[in-house]
Amino acid sequence: MKRYDILNKIIAIKGYKSYLEIGVRGGECFQKIACENKTGVDPVKINESTTHEMTSNDFFDSLSPDTRFDCVFIDGLHIDEQVYEDVENSLKFLSEDGVILLHDCNPPTKFHASETPVFGPPANGDWNGTVYMALIKLRLYRKDLTLTTVDTDWGIGIIRKSPSQTLNVFPADALSWEFFSSNRKEILNLVSLDEFEENIDSIINMK
Repeated sequence: MKRYDILNKIIAIKGYKSYLEIGVRGGECFQKIACENKTGVDPVKINESTTHEMTSNDFFDSLSPDTRFDCVFIDGLHIDEQVYEDVENSLKFLSEDGVILLHDCNPPTKFHASETPVFGPPANGDWNGTVYMALIKLRLYRKDLTLTTVDTDWGIGIIRKSPSQTLNVFPADALSWEFFSSNRKEILNLVSLDEFEENIDSIINMK
């Protein structure tokens, strides 16, 4: 199951009408999304999937304060500082019952999770970046958000506005690949595809 399959399943169940994608690139995901109103943001416009050719920061700065999106998918710059900022900005414009999804949440090795792509083995150019560090920060500091990650397509994170327990660890000890690698199931609240499909209602309807 790919990211667009999960997105479409959630959009259909929730009856969402507005979709925002950060990091459209060639539109592989954007074009497959079934939603009434779709907005695609990317600094480089390759085709019509990018409706706003600009950085995500500039896009959010351009929005009216009352703008709301039901579903936001973040797949832009895979560096933790930007991912965290994209999440924070998305939350400002997320509908009350909305959901944020992220790609590249579950890198298999340290090489996949480097700050720049590694083109030799074992990553061979498959780049997840440091998205995982942004998720550690969310788990450390945001008691008002719940994260669930589906173990497919490099890890699809689902963020809901819902109370949760933060990580019981000092930040200085948490922001490393070694901590993530040893504690990924807890950090990501990692579930299999079968677990996601069996529990999808509770995962996307947490209060």
